[in-house]
Amino acid sequence: MDLAVTALHPSVDDPALNSMNFLNEVAQHYPAAVSVAAGRPYEEFFDSAVLAEHLDTFRRHLADDLGLSPVQVDRTLLQYGRTKGIVHHLIARNLAVDEQLTADPRRSW
Repeated sequence: MDLAVTALHPSVDDPALNSMNFLNEVAQHYPAAVSVAAGRPYEEFFDSAVLAEHLDTFRRHLADDLGLSPVQVDRTLLQYGRTKGIVHHLIARNLAVDEQLTADPRRSW
């Protein structure tokens, strides 16, 4: 017996879900392609050997530079948060320093 999409919950045929499935399929077929889609980081930057070092650097930034408490640091790192990410202020700062571009870190693009 074949299962029809129409027999499933309507969310299974959601356009956003279909778009992400399509983008994931493209990435599988063209692994050298650089996707700018949300949730699909550039795989050449993957290096799990340095993950702990980078995580500790960001943890110190949250505590030392932003003044977050240990509980707030853990919540920021380990809990679901903003859908547009948690490094928006760093990206805005880097754009200002590296490219002399002003970007509002609170703005949704």
